[in-house]
Amino acid sequence: MGGKPAHAIRGRGHARQLDRERIFAAARELARSAGPRGVTMRAIARVLDVDVAALYWHFESKAELLDALSAVAASGELLLPPDAPGDWRERTRSLCRSIRILIREQPELRVVGHRAFAPFTMQCVAALCRALAESGLSSESTLFGAQTLVQTVFAVGTLESARAAAGPAANREYVEDMTRGLPEAFVASWTALAHRDPRETFETFFEESIGFVIAGIEARGRSAKE
Repeated sequence: MGGKPAHAIRGRGHARQLDRERIFAAARELARSAGPRGVTMRAIARVLDVDVAALYWHFESKAELLDALSAVAASGELLLPPDAPGDWRERTRSLCRSIRILIREQPELRVVGHRAFAPFTMQCVAALCRALAESGLSSESTLFGAQTLVQTVFAVGTLESARAAAGPAANREYVEDMTRGLPEAFVASWTALAHRDPRETFETFFEESIGFVIAGIEARGRSAKE
């Protein structure tokens, strides 16, 4: 792999080798344990037991680190399924499900996925553009639609991982806060959802979210043809 070579870093009284691979491994560990917001340069330095300044010998900024992490992820075995025949709506749903599986299996993708031009994000957008080609949208609207779908998948995945990482007390507080903020007509439905198995709830949330976007794309494409 490219980049600067490993060099000895003295962290809290003992020398250790620091290179890009160790930095990537620490970032992945944080993505799993703390979610996307927990991946900071200071947090990575704590995991590696080094001064934060040592990280900047390898990366000029957190943005550069995330771009490099995304490039590594996109160049690995994280391949989306090949384009399949059939209705564009079902192909689009299938691709979104595949993206969701990948970000579940590779938590670092949740960290870089919201970066519009990250390699993995662009891989997802390209695949979805091909699926949406028959939707009737213009090229520009197809790009916007694909980006919207990618960001929807990542948004649901990020919330899902955050709720899974939070303890029972934090989740109860979250439910109570949401209950107080909802109109009265929706409180009963929210309470029922909050007491379901979280995996079932997020499965429904994911499918509904993607369905809303696809329905909007379909309506826009139909309008464009009229």
